[in-house]
Amino acid sequence: MPCLRHWRRVRSRRRRLQEQPTNNSFCKYFLRIIFCSEWDEPPWRRKNLDRPSLSHKRVAEAVAASKATSTIPIVVAVLADPIALGFTTSDARPTGNVTGIMPYVKGLPSKQLELARELVPGATRIGLIDDVTDPKAHPQRQEIEATAKGLEIEIVPAEVRTAADIDAAYQGLALAGVQAVVVEQSNMTSSAASESLAQAAASKRLPTVYGYRQNVDAGGLVSYGVNLDWCNHRAAYYVDKILKGAKPSDLPIEFPTHLELVINLKAAKALGLTVPSSLLVRADEVIE
Repeated sequence: MPCLRHWRRVRSRRRRLQEQPTNNSFCKYFLRIIFCSEWDEPPWRRKNLDRPSLSHKRVAEAVAASKATSTIPIVVAVLADPIALGFTTSDARPTGNVTGIMPYVKGLPSKQLELARELVPGATRIGLIDDVTDPKAHPQRQEIEATAKGLEIEIVPAEVRTAADIDAAYQGLALAGVQAVVVEQSNMTSSAASESLAQAAASKRLPTVYGYRQNVDAGGLVSYGVNLDWCNHRAAYYVDKILKGAKPSDLPIEFPTHLELVINLKAAKALGLTVPSSLLVRADEVIE
């Protein structure tokens, strides 16, 4: 279970931190860490609210949690646009009770679109898997569509809500004559739909660019984006600081500083695609 793995990573990181403990016991906080997976019921719906709880939920649940309480610290390892969602008015100094790591980096969706064009030189119609349920997705679509105009590329969006929608989305994109596909970064596309995306892309022989390496590990072609494991690992720093007395307002929302490019040559071979050497030399990892 990915959520259990994430929690173990946080717990392991917490143990490794060597700072001196304070008088703030764990039980003084009803702390939530909200990860990008579906597991357990939201803790703010539980009857026993005086017991500490760690919850692994998506960003939508973070929105619900922030509306339910303005005092309980909420740490989000994969945070959507915190200002647009009303979590804060400043990334540098959170004004509410929510903080964490924001994996959406401005300019990244544009780079993913450019990668799709590099994989299929001269492509003029590129599909977009658009997860309309994830708050992180909307700004990505806006940026991709804006960039596409300058590159004279027509974006063909395929809206999805669950992993069950992936096959139909790719079928529609294939019928629309797209030459490549970009998949938005979302909770669903990085977890529940990873294998479905890889299988659908292979079935329709559509080169696809993803935002998370989890998709490439599941058989996808290329990913360019943040490392989710790093985000989950870094969340433990916030947990530790809050348990020792810090407030969310003391902990600026962070943006990953490193983006990784992962290429799956096995997937490329199955698609009959030759990956340009200019991409291979830039890759952080190449799966043979």
